[in-house]
Amino acid sequence: MLMASASGTEFDGPVQWVWEGSAPTPVKQYSFDITEGTEHVCQAGTVCPRSGRWLARVHSGSFSTAGSYRYDLAGIVTLRHGQSMPVRNDGADWEWLGI
Repeated sequence: MLMASASGTEFDGPVQWVWEGSAPTPVKQYSFDITEGTEHVCQAGTVCPRSGRWLARVHSGSFSTAGSYRYDLAGIVTLRHGQSMPVRNDGADWEWLGI
C-alpha cells in the first residue's frame, strides 16, 4: 500500500492498522474476565485502565433496578492509562467512550 503524509514521508509496503476503540475483550470464550486494557467501566479513584474519553455515570433509583444510570454529558474527561480516575460527590463511576 502506498501512503503519503503531509511531511512527504512515504511508506511503500504492507501497513498494519491498530483499532484502539475496541470493546471489552474476554480472556477466553464465554468468560466474564476481561483482558487488561480493554475495560469499559471503571470505579472512581482507581487507576485508569485505558486512555481515552470517559463519561461519568450515576446510578439512579434503587440498587434493585440494575443497569439504571444517569449519564452526565458535561462530565466527560480525557485521561491517559495510569492516571487516577476522578472522584465526584455524586458517587459516579466512569464509562469509556473511546479515543
